[in-house]
Amino acid sequence: PMKSKTKQQRTNWAARHAVERHARDARVEPGQLGPHLGRELTRGDDDQDERAADALLGLGLGIREERRRGHQPQRDGLARAGLRRDAQVARFAAGRERRLLHRGQRGEAALFEGGAERSGNESERIGSQGNIIDHAVISNGQFGLRIGTPDDNNVPDVTVTNTIIQNMSESGILAFTSDVDAANTLVYNCGSHLVGNFAGGNYRYYHCTFTNEPTDFRRDEPSVQFSDNIVLADNSTLIDDLSVELINSIIWGNQQDELLIGLQQENARLVIQNNVIRTTQEEFDTNDNIIGQELNFPGFVSPFQRNYALDSLSVARDNGIPIGVEIDIRRLPRDENPDIGAFERIDPE
Repeated sequence: PMKSKTKQQRTNWAARHAVERHARDARVEPGQLGPHLGRELTRGDDDQDERAADALLGLGLGIREERRRGHQPQRDGLARAGLRRDAQVARFAAGRERRLLHRGQRGEAALFEGGAERSGNESERIGSQGNIIDHAVISNGQFGLRIGTPDDNNVPDVTVTNTIIQNMSESGILAFTSDVDAANTLVYNCGSHLVGNFAGGNYRYYHCTFTNEPTDFRRDEPSVQFSDNIVLADNSTLIDDLSVELINSIIWGNQQDELLIGLQQENARLVIQNNVIRTTQEEFDTNDNIIGQELNFPGFVSPFQRNYALDSLSVARDNGIPIGVEIDIRRLPRDENPDIGAFERIDPE
């Protein structure tokens, strides 16, 4: 086993030379969006009765729900997802596509662990890919999604679209050596990571909003972290190749640096482009990223009311790149100059 580096070395901000070398020239051309992700973003788009944003955002959109206790969904958006035994699942009756609500009880979360089938307090990790989470709300637990499906391909283990993950005591999306695609996804108010993807893997985040401002938790680490390594309990280090595409997304919080990339290898593929980022690291001030430190720099409508839609003067407005995501989290159309983040600003007529 490889010996671990010191804590200071492991948390070296953004691995300056590697990020600059790999991220400065890496770009995605307009329209280059995986076809499977494009299908998931638009499936069920004819169900006009479904309201696609959560009422907790203060947008006045109602949702009808049908509660089932102990239900393990196979077709309703969480294919082969492993849920804790005491989790509640509420299915939203709104046509062919349904918004799923997962509420953790007694501090537990609705978990996805590589297609695990959970029995009691134990789970077995099973290799799985092609899972879909669409139009879901995952709330009030320890982890929103926890994924660990190492394999030799880059086929998505899970695709997350049009989804809200909120109020997690640990992490919103925690993954190890996995393949994750997410678009039109809002993750907020998590105690440790909004997104923590470690020990390599392939990760693509398009038009996502990740914010820990405000937050109910005290923390001292960046909200969004990617790494090609992780230190194990025996102080050895697990390392694998890392590929990250972070495009048209907002990374925000109450720390000065909310994005961390930790590399121990030279071959990481990093596409960090057209984002709004809270950071002091000049390495991220490239590829049309917008960095800042001011209070509510992204221009959310009302972050303290958990409304992360964009106001009329938001810096995220019209500063995205067209990559094939034609609707936002509310199923509102994006224009030819899309806004950064999960929400497209549409002014009232």
